[in-house]
Amino acid sequence: MRRQQYAMGTVSAAMVAMIAVCAVLSPSQANARPRPARLTKPSGGLVERAVPGKTVRVVDAQGMLPHGVVEAAARGVRLRSLLPLAVETGCASAGEGVWRTASSAAADAGAAVLVVDDTSLPFVVASPDARWAIANVAALRGMPEHAEARLEKLLWNAVARALGTGAAGDGGVIAPFSGVIGLDALPDLPGPASHNALMDAARVQGIGLIRLATYRTRGGLGTRAHK
Repeated sequence: MRRQQYAMGTVSAAMVAMIAVCAVLSPSQANARPRPARLTKPSGGLVERAVPGKTVRVVDAQGMLPHGVVEAAARGVRLRSLLPLAVETGCASAGEGVWRTASSAAADAGAAVLVVDDTSLPFVVASPDARWAIANVAALRGMPEHAEARLEKLLWNAVARALGTGAAGDGGVIAPFSGVIGLDALPDLPGPASHNALMDAARVQGIGLIRLATYRTRGGLGTRAHK
């Protein structure tokens, strides 16, 4: 009995000592310990799933804005509209060269938007029967602030016109506008009726809408959350 009491007392003393050591750990020592809950906390993202069909080709033929701005603006339209905008670089000579480049870009695509910097052209020129539009960034020269947001609106507008979508009463971002002030006044998205009309026009041209899936990472490893 005495041995058992002695053993229990020894264990109790050891536990008290361990608790005391833990209690005097400095904040830096405590924070240095791994925290699995934090290390495995999921971070969100999006994965785009291609759907069979034609794309909306965006040809960056301007040199005023960085190509990354064009890609980011096109991605914004792509994620919000689910239209498969595909960006590539190109060139277009002045005059009739612009029309030929735009027409060529639309030849094997569902629709095409040619992004240019041409002071002789308005903001948007479109040929719905040929499924192309020209988005002109010349009016944005000297205004680098909000360039991506403005170009995203401009691409929305140009894509809609290339597909022959007339803005309904709730046109939103695809409604007609005039000048930079008019562009800034447009909402960020089309209205429901106009958006549905845009989707219907895309399907008529054989354009497949993309599908989005969330993507979460745990401990550096990616796992698809749901489709």
